[in-house]
Amino acid sequence: MEQRKRKLSQVQPAKRCSIGQPKSLRNSDQPCELCRGGVMAAFERNSFFGKDVDRLRALRICGGCNGILDRLFTFRKQALCSSKFLLNPSGGDDVRPRICRFCFVTGDGLVEMFDERGGALDLKLLEQMRDWLEILLNPRDSVTKLCGPCILGVKALAVLGIGPATDIVYVKKSLPSKPKVSKKTQREKREESDQRLLQLLQEPREGRNFTVRTADVDPRVQVVFEEYFFRLFKCHPDGTSAWRCVHNRLRSCAAEIGIDSGGTVATLKDKHHNHASGAEKLLEYRQGKGRSRVDGVEQSFWLTFGASGKSPYTRTLWLDGYRFYLVSIGRGGGTGSKWCCNRSWDTGCRVLLTTEGIFEEIKRCGTEHTHGPYPEAKIKRYLKDCGVDLEVEDSREVDTASVESNEAQNFTMKLTVDQKVQITVNGHDFQWEDEAASWCCVWREIRRCPVQIQLSPDGKEATLVDTTSEHNHPDEVVAIFWQKFGKNLISDEHENNDFYYRLSGKSEDLNRRLDYQGYRYQLATIADNGDSDWRCEQCQATVRVMGLFWIIDYRCLHNHAPLTLEQLDYDQDLLPYKSTNLTVNIPQPPSALLNLLSVDEPERNFQMHHHENLMKILQDGYEYYYSCSKPSYSLWKCFYATIRGCGAILHVDNHGRIGTPAPTSTHNHSIELWDLYYHRLGTGSIRNEPTNAPTPFVFLIKPDFLRPLPHIIYQDHLFTMIFITELGERSKWRCVGPDCGVTANVTGLFEAIVVEGLPHCEEPLREEEKREWIGRYGTPDDF
Repeated sequence: MEQRKRKLSQVQPAKRCSIGQPKSLRNSDQPCELCRGGVMAAFERNSFFGKDVDRLRALRICGGCNGILDRLFTFRKQALCSSKFLLNPSGGDDVRPRICRFCFVTGDGLVEMFDERGGALDLKLLEQMRDWLEILLNPRDSVTKLCGPCILGVKALAVLGIGPATDIVYVKKSLPSKPKVSKKTQREKREESDQRLLQLLQEPREGRNFTVRTADVDPRVQVVFEEYFFRLFKCHPDGTSAWRCVHNRLRSCAAEIGIDSGGTVATLKDKHHNHASGAEKLLEYRQGKGRSRVDGVEQSFWLTFGASGKSPYTRTLWLDGYRFYLVSIGRGGGTGSKWCCNRSWDTGCRVLLTTEGIFEEIKRCGTEHTHGPYPEAKIKRYLKDCGVDLEVEDSREVDTASVESNEAQNFTMKLTVDQKVQITVNGHDFQWEDEAASWCCVWREIRRCPVQIQLSPDGKEATLVDTTSEHNHPDEVVAIFWQKFGKNLISDEHENNDFYYRLSGKSEDLNRRLDYQGYRYQLATIADNGDSDWRCEQCQATVRVMGLFWIIDYRCLHNHAPLTLEQLDYDQDLLPYKSTNLTVNIPQPPSALLNLLSVDEPERNFQMHHHENLMKILQDGYEYYYSCSKPSYSLWKCFYATIRGCGAILHVDNHGRIGTPAPTSTHNHSIELWDLYYHRLGTGSIRNEPTNAPTPFVFLIKPDFLRPLPHIIYQDHLFTMIFITELGERSKWRCVGPDCGVTANVTGLFEAIVVEGLPHCEEPLREEEKREWIGRYGTPDDF
């Protein structure tokens, strides 16, 4: 292998492939020279596939083969341009960006071409790239990974070049027709399979040799086996599943377990862990401002968990206005970490940070940045989105260096019955929450307690994250937990009668279960006045219990059948009353929902605004618009579901009191408008990238009840914004003409523009139309 690798590196790329432009043929009576399948040739294309350049000849091909050559020609051109763009001088201990060499795609499905020692992992594929793409990969290049489609493109070019151009180089195989399955159907099948696996693992099983932990952020389901945490990797058709160590990326841990189809036995496969069990101290480190020695000089930096909160295993570091993301922790047995510049994927920036210990020392590696720093205003906005209190952080300088201390801890630790670690500080219990990435009060969900604590780097001291936050509940157990378990009577507000209910506990200490009228509810929240809301375990239906189980009030619309007598332990007193309306399955129409939400509700956890028949909701700084009604709740979508692709969804119960964010969706943007919305209205100048010449444009803001709608007039055509990045450095605009596919890509605050998809399908705006748009939406008084 080593000898062949050296031979490959010494041979220069040989030009063996060329694909020209096609020319249409009329009344051709010759068959296609590529597929030889009896299809008449429709195009003529100057091409050759061989070492001899003089063998260039005109191939007569059919429409199908012409499409194949078009795709291969586009792929070859893209691969050459991308490879030259990413061709950087070799570095020392640099981390290679996780992108494809030929198409810049990112993800976990990339294939590395070389091992850690520089040996070729697929020598045949490297030879094909050398011969048919004229690209010679070097193990010291900055990017040496390929995605699956690009690998198939290289192999397709090699297949075309197997023999002389006069031979059959591509054969169409008549495969049995298979029904096309859309990506949506495939995704739904995967989600259904994962949901079945989740339900299976959540069921208690005797003899199970592992435990299951759930969270509100990815990975939502984790398996704990021999004190190590694993995340789902693959579900097999036979019902078994494969799970990888959660530190597979950060620590290159190859440990993997398999769980049988019964969800009972977990077995560790051949490869073992390369790290000790337990959480990484770096991942437990608080977010905020810190100080460290950067290249020998004391300097401040910012550490955040990220605004999206999608995974507890991601971290972001800001230094000198540049943003870095966590690449690895302690690889090679050390305790340090590596951080890569966030702009490596689009600018080829190779600046790298390495840390010793827990930010005891930071060193820069690589060359200078290939781009400028982020503006200070955008950095502050990002930090606020991550929950960082800038005033508190600026008022205190935290020394993040490791300090030896002999002081005793100011907190105690204990293990709950479900094997979760809790910290007790001043009589209050705290538990680690992946969603908040901090230690939160155990009453965070039920009582919405805002108090969070953080541990010092030496693990000796617990302090408040927000010094102004206070507990909103007493130190002792809240009153509703005084109620004894068992069956008792409660007054039903709607039936004017007393019915039996049964109160029981769950596996967690701080939870209760309520059986009433054939349905099972779980404690959701407790109000300040002692009233409690309970949510159905199978749908979004809720009931409200007044005080210590005095009166029960419901307006529930279950979308499923009640529990069977066997599920209720054969207690007929808990079956539904004949006249109850708990199973009415009628979604509320928008008019009824508008009448309900128009009434002021003091205990409502959101604000409602309406204009004529339009409705919108404001909660925690985010705005939602009405989408549809379900049997037990109404569904509201984020305003920026279009221009940001935000998938955040809010469920509002049919009481009109509580809005609950969907557990599977989060916001991917700030609560503040982008700087683009505050740009000066009217006529301006923007640089046309192909010509680098300044061209005029008009910026407009069209007011709307739901959200303001940005528009631009460029080259006498009206465009509306359809997408903007999180920090606003790029935006995409589409022509408003019907069926017009022309788009414009704008850089920054109208610094440069590139128009794609020309020509337009409609006539340019007339002068009177332009004046009307500018007069109505292009003056500062309009927005």
